[in-house]
This record gives sequence, structure tokens and C-alpha cells, in this order.
Amino acid sequence: MFSGTAKTFSLHVRCRYGDHDDWITLQSRVESLEQLLASPCGFECPTHGAQREFPLEGVEKQSSTSATQKGSPLFSPGKTAKPGRSSERKAFSVPVIVYGWSKSFGTFHESTTTLMFNASGALVRLVTPVEIGENLFIVNKFTKDELEVRVVFKDSHYNGGFDVGLAFAKPAINFWRKTRRSSRAPQTLRVVVRGKDRNLANTTPLVFNKTLFALREDSPPIAMDPITLETHGNWDFAGTFRWPTFTAHPKRDPVTGQWIAFGYSARGMYSRDTVYYEISADGRVTHEVEFEVPYYCMLHDFGVTEHYAVFPIIPQCGVGEEALKAGKPITRGIRRKRSTSASCRAVGARAICAGSRRRISSART
Repeated sequence: MFSGTAKTFSLHVRCRYGDHDDWITLQSRVESLEQLLASPCGFECPTHGAQREFPLEGVEKQSSTSATQKGSPLFSPGKTAKPGRSSERKAFSVPVIVYGWSKSFGTFHESTTTLMFNASGALVRLVTPVEIGENLFIVNKFTKDELEVRVVFKDSHYNGGFDVGLAFAKPAINFWRKTRRSSRAPQTLRVVVRGKDRNLANTTPLVFNKTLFALREDSPPIAMDPITLETHGNWDFAGTFRWPTFTAHPKRDPVTGQWIAFGYSARGMYSRDTVYYEISADGRVTHEVEFEVPYYCMLHDFGVTEHYAVFPIIPQCGVGEEALKAGKPITRGIRRKRSTSASCRAVGARAICAGSRRRISSART
């Protein structure tokens, strides 16, 4: 079938440990030299046994009927010229982007790294099932340089994906450098900042209702796209949230899917005013109650049960130096979760500030 097309090649291989170099012979091959150099081949290292590595270089054995040529070895460095390769293949990793259109997949854009490269192209590992002969583009992430390449080799990888050989139209000696061809020109950029916002949003990231929230307890929640991280800014839950603070530690109700939350210093820094919120699974505040804690403190977190929300009032005041020196005992306040009352029942030095999610008395603490 391949009569008249079979060729003989000599390939230069090296043990991965670097202590054995050899030339091996491949006979009756129908692949091109370029394809053989882009594919790992097996050989025997006297020290480490069987190896499978990419050839460093290779030559095609020219056929001849001359008796003197028949008696010569397949490859002799002194008598056989090496091929005109642009450079030796190097097993270095360079981050690249490969993109284009594949007949079996369509348009794709994939980030990967080189397994080997030289001035003529590279071997990369791709998930996209490209085909031999297709024209693609490769971008060096270090320099942003881009060249068109042709797929000259493809082999399935045992761990998934494909080892793909990509060849330039002509040798590109400088493509794999890691620095820009010219120095970056200094530029003056005009920066515009509108408004002021003290919200650092640096305590807790949580996803709720398909939105990523960055939370800090002394500020409103900041909403972001969970995929692109595009920032949408301070969030008001479809216009239903009207307070300046929101806890960094909301709780999710495992039955209803709603968020249970609160905000302290709801009417200004050092105020005793606290607001309890319930936010539906579709992202709207459906229930809120304002109440007062016994004294201002850093109301950092709270606990939630089926019927109660429990707020720890820690013995640290924020209303002046004298109050800090005086100190306070630990108090716990309890309120029912669905109550519409403004009360919060304090339960003493061993307890916290808690209230029912369902019912509460009418007294204001």
C-alpha cells in the first residue's frame, strides 16, 4: 500500500536523566521527519532501562544503490550532514494561548503550556480535539506575540486531552523569548474616582441567589458576578434593604433557603440600634425588626435555631474611654425570629442577646 513511500530515519534521543545519548534507526516509516520529531519514541538506556522521550533532532537516510554507501553505517556524524533544523528542541514550559477553529469542535480558545519547543514550533497539550492539517494561532503569554501555526501531530494522552505538535510557517527564532521586543513606552493615564465609600468588603465572601457577596459588618453588602467578579456595588436586595450595616456572617435556613442576617449600629456608629433581617431565597427582604442591645459593642456574629436568633453582647463598649475602663459583663439577648416586636430579652452574665424568629414581647430593651 505504501510502496515507494517508506523511508528510513535516524533520530537523536537522550535519556531523561541526561546520562545517555544515542541515535536510533526507524525503518519503513511513512511519516514525515517533522511528525516523527513531534512524537515520543522508545529506546533503551543502559542505566535506566526503557525510555520514551521526544527526539532532539533527526535525519532522513537517503537511499542509494552504491556498494560503498550500502556498507556505510546508517548515521555517521562525520559523513552525514545534520538536517537544517532551526534549533534544538527544548523541554521548557512557556504559557501560551492556542485558539482558532477546529472541524470537530468549532471555535475554541484554550490556555496551556508548552511541553517542548524550538524555533520551528512547539508541542502542547490541548483538551480541544484539533485535527492534523488545521491552521490555528498561538500566543506567547509573556510577550503577547502571536503567530499562525499548523497542526502536524496529534496523539491522545493517557490522562486526557491530546499532545499536539504545532509548526510555524517558517522558523521564528525570537518567538519564545520571555521579554518584550522593545521596552514598554511610559504612559500617563487619567484616573477618575467618583464618590467615597468606606466599605472594604474584606471579611467574608458568600454566594446567595446566584450572586457573590463580599461582606463586612459595618457596611452594606457588595454584590459581584460569581463568574467574572464584575462588581455591582452596594446591594439593596431589589430595593428592599434600607440600612447602612449588614453582618459578615449571615446564616442560611436549610428548610426555606432564606438568609437570616442582622446589622448593628443601624442608626450610626456607637448606636445601640440593631436590625434583624430575613431575606427570601429570591433575594428580597421579607421581614425585618429593629431593636436595641443593652449597650453598644462589636456584635460580630450570632446564632440561629429553628425558632430563635441569639446575639452575643460581648463586654467591650464603644462609647468612650470611660465606658471601656468600666467594662461590662457578657450578656446574651434572645429574640424570636419572626417577631414584629422591638424587644430583645437579656438573660444575664452567662448568656447573650436573643429573640424569637416567630414571636416576641412588646417591651423595648
